[in-house]
Amino acid sequence: MWSNNKDPLATTWVRLDRGLATLSWVQKFPAASVEHLDVINSDHKCLLLTREPRGAQCFQRKPFRFEEVWTSDEGCENTIQTAWGSAIPRSTMFKVAEKLKACKKHLGDWSRRSFGSVTR
Repeated sequence: MWSNNKDPLATTWVRLDRGLATLSWVQKFPAASVEHLDVINSDHKCLLLTREPRGAQCFQRKPFRFEEVWTSDEGCENTIQTAWGSAIPRSTMFKVAEKLKACKKHLGDWSRRSFGSVTR
């Protein structure tokens, strides 16, 4: 908030903190809102941008879990070897992270084809 520092009766308060969006962004996120949060020890307010209405259920992907039943099928090892064998340039840790992502994707695809939906 900004004020013109006049007498209390003539004080003008203006909120200077704003959010901007293009028309295409507004069309993509029609339920988005901006909220001003109170902050201690500052004359500025934080802006909280929410793309979905509060309480809206967001789709959350289930975490990847390696299933022990996969080890009974030789396709599991072949899938891992194929995913792990891809050539990836960059640092060693980047390679490991990318190969783990590839294994996750390949094993998920293979599992759906070979086992269908495995539930606990």
